[in-house]
Amino acid sequence: MTGRRESLAKTVAAVSGTVPYAILPAMDLLPTWLGGRTSCPACPAEKKVVEDAFTLLRKHLGVERLHKAIVVEPTPEFFPDRYDASVETATNLFLRVCGYMGIAGQSVRLTFWQDSPEAPLRVDGSAVCGFYAQDAGDLVSLNLAGLGDPEALVATMAHELAHVILLSRCGVSRDEPHLEALTDLATIYLGLGVFTSNTRLRRHGWIDGTTQYWKLARRGYISPEMAGWALSLFAWARGETAPYWSRHLDADPKGYLKQGLHYLRQTGETSFS
Repeated sequence: MTGRRESLAKTVAAVSGTVPYAILPAMDLLPTWLGGRTSCPACPAEKKVVEDAFTLLRKHLGVERLHKAIVVEPTPEFFPDRYDASVETATNLFLRVCGYMGIAGQSVRLTFWQDSPEAPLRVDGSAVCGFYAQDAGDLVSLNLAGLGDPEALVATMAHELAHVILLSRCGVSRDEPHLEALTDLATIYLGLGVFTSNTRLRRHGWIDGTTQYWKLARRGYISPEMAGWALSLFAWARGETAPYWSRHLDADPKGYLKQGLHYLRQTGETSFS
């Protein structure tokens, strides 16, 4: 029976496309609403990953970084510069995101690359949008194919800059379990959560003749439910019962945030406090 449960756990993780957890009992991967009570938006396994990550981020970054973080919003107030998907305007955008994350822009080298047909894909089948390397200093490189989606581009920039903070500035080990998930969650901890959460799912539609098509693509290293739970912990720790910045969230992350805050008000069940 144990073998069958492990197999089911592997299957659920593979289908969901979330971070590769250690093998967990299959019931821990089911949504908590099946228990017939106020539920957390994330399943128990994902809930633990998020809370453990926030606890680790508090250790490395300090709780004041969370409490005093300015939540970056997709408005002209935060992004007043003209953007036309060129390398030049993307570079200016990168420098602005650096500032919001407390990084001196000139301390990180930025490059761009163009995908080839043989370019490697992520495990979920999506194109690699960016990467971070320590090459005689901190290097962030961005895929030119991603410049046309500025919201997702900011999320990618924030993710790679979170690598700079965690790996280069804080000395987090590359062997840290769930490192990529931790990095995505760091962007939420530091105030870029609107962008990270809105870009976990991307819907694309097109028309061919008389037929309309659409597809749903996953992005990043955490599920939408994990992002929603992280937003809930972020708001809860800051005493925000009705976060003003939630107006910029898409329907799904806004729903998960609302559900998570309700769960915290009703149960207070979290290891991050």
